[in-house]
Amino acid sequence: MTAASETRMSHDTMDDYDLVDEALVIDEPLVIERCFQHINDFATEGLRTLLYAYRFLDDDEYLAWKKIYHDATTSLVNRQKMIEKAGELIERDFELGGATAIEDKLQNGVPETIDKLRRANIKMWMLTGDKRETAINIGHSCRLIKDYSSVTVLDHESGQVEQAIAAAIVQVNRGSVAHSVVVVDGQTLSMIDTDHGLQKLFYDLAIITDSVICCRASPSQKAGLVKAIRRKVKSSITLAIGDGANDIAMIQEAHVGIGITGKEGLQAARTSDYSIAQFRFLSKLLLVHGRWNYIRTCKYILATFWKEMTFYLIQAWYQRYTGYTATSLYESWSLSMFNTLFTSLPVIFLGVFEKDLNPETLLAVPELYVKGQRNGGFNLRIYLAWMAMAAVEACVIFYGMIKLDGMSAPRHNDLFPLGNICFTAVVALTNYKLQFIEMHTISIANFIAAGVSTGGWMLWNIFLAVSYSNSTLYHVKHSFFNGFGKDPAWWATMIFIVASLLLFEILVKVLKAGFAPTDTDVFQALELDPATRKRFEEATVLELQQGWEAAGRNVNEKGVVSDAAEEEAEAKQAQVQAEREGEVEEMLRRRGVFDDIAPDEQVPPPRKKSLATRKSLGELFKAGGVSVGVKEM
Repeated sequence: MTAASETRMSHDTMDDYDLVDEALVIDEPLVIERCFQHINDFATEGLRTLLYAYRFLDDDEYLAWKKIYHDATTSLVNRQKMIEKAGELIERDFELGGATAIEDKLQNGVPETIDKLRRANIKMWMLTGDKRETAINIGHSCRLIKDYSSVTVLDHESGQVEQAIAAAIVQVNRGSVAHSVVVVDGQTLSMIDTDHGLQKLFYDLAIITDSVICCRASPSQKAGLVKAIRRKVKSSITLAIGDGANDIAMIQEAHVGIGITGKEGLQAARTSDYSIAQFRFLSKLLLVHGRWNYIRTCKYILATFWKEMTFYLIQAWYQRYTGYTATSLYESWSLSMFNTLFTSLPVIFLGVFEKDLNPETLLAVPELYVKGQRNGGFNLRIYLAWMAMAAVEACVIFYGMIKLDGMSAPRHNDLFPLGNICFTAVVALTNYKLQFIEMHTISIANFIAAGVSTGGWMLWNIFLAVSYSNSTLYHVKHSFFNGFGKDPAWWATMIFIVASLLLFEILVKVLKAGFAPTDTDVFQALELDPATRKRFEEATVLELQQGWEAAGRNVNEKGVVSDAAEEEAEAKQAQVQAEREGEVEEMLRRRGVFDDIAPDEQVPPPRKKSLATRKSLGELFKAGGVSVGVKEM
């Protein structure tokens, strides 16, 4: 009655052998008992099982049901309930036809990826529709369950659900378990949801435990778990990842949804925020690109506030000398173009191209990911530090202009040259600080941004000198050519102010890295050591190859691609495949499936081809402010 897909034969071959004892078939209760015994054995082995049943209908019964089902599918009110009721009318009195068991092999790199995400302080949940035995076996295979894990199984049939939850909470709070995992099935979860007190107790346990495995879960239950975590843990960020249509509700419910393209179709990928080809790509997506984007966003916000504070605090200092009449130190045309033409590129390039650490470092040390969970890139202390720097630098620019040029160059000490010194100093400081001091990765893009912005400001001065009509307040016409632009003292004052501020920025950065270094500062220093960097690269060579043209292959010193590594991996995979086929065949032989076949007539099983790479890996992870959920794959 049961057979594994690895030993699946053609129908013609099956007809040639009598695999079923006729006397056994007559005893229907024994057949069902044997079938369920095989299913449990296969599920324990980690195979995905499926029961087949049938029922014969006459024409009148089918046509009557067809009309009911058509009315349900076209109903505008309670359509889903009507469809379920129509299904219940026909899904009864089935005859057991048989059962199958297939190996749902994990994709490459799944256990390693889960280990890295766990090291990054991300909590992982697995939500699957598999049987409990299969789910637990997959949990061991993907390292969601460790050898030393304390596994708490919640089963409504035992009648001890509340006691089991309470005991597990006590154990976890006492710290008596090194790693705790909770396993719950869909029926038990439905029973928990009906009792408000038990539901609160369950989610208290789920939040403090290391991992949760929910088996036999429906799509609505998966989405409900994600929604519950979002509601219970206000600071959490959830991520759901899946590859099938039954994961769509969960993916849409999470803060971030990721779909995996594959044999399950593209439904999940089409409804997700991000789409990847394999689960192992999640480590690079989160640990590298996720952290980079967090750092970029933080620096973009800080840099924007910093440059605005520096620029307009100079105006505030100037108001003391005008009796607070709101007279602008800056010429109006230039003032309107400050954010658009002269300081937009450095901030944008900082927010797009910044890479504070190399990808091999972030992959080799997943613990660096916790910087975002701890708000290490943007918080009140960091914000106030940047604003304090802005206040000091605005003071230096304004009083440097007043003392060095405003009172020592009477030939052009009208308002426009004085404001132009401050404007030029802010533009230069913004570009050079953000592109060459704050950015860790320096490339040609940094020089382009700084050159275009500062060069554009000089061209703007030329444009104003040619086209501007003088007013009673700002003497702009030809002043850049015949006025302050020809005065060495003006240029010396501006260069001295900018150089002093850049040296001040470098000094502060060096002192901070020397006396109060962060994890980023430490690993930036380690990256300068060739031996340490090589170790990082060796530890993450498989992840780094995902973006290489010669992915999965060896590249020698001459740049020639070698297939040695690929061939070795294929040979190893074939060996593992053969061993697995032998185990399944031996397991079937112990069940007596081949007892009636002559030894010389037995047909060897064909080389197994995995029917699907559907691994259920549902996860909701919450880690110190960051939580992620991962689903069907």
